[in-house]
Amino acid sequence: MELKINIEFRDKFTGELYKKDSIVEFEEDRAKELLADKRNLVEKVKKAAPKTEEAHDEKKTEVVKPRKKKK
Repeated sequence: MELKINIEFRDKFTGELYKKDSIVEFEEDRAKELLADKRNLVEKVKKAAPKTEEAHDEKKTEVVKPRKKKK
């Protein structure tokens, strides 16, 4: 599970230092432990929905006809 680091900390099991605002992949069990920590060390990364070709089709270009000149 990908987590965003909110507060710099050193992992008590691996000794690795995690810097603030980095995105790190953790195993499910370890991610749950970190998310449960009351110090709010990490948060889940929200993944954006994949872009589809339909999104491109929705954008339509508007055709503007030139105005007639008044005499």
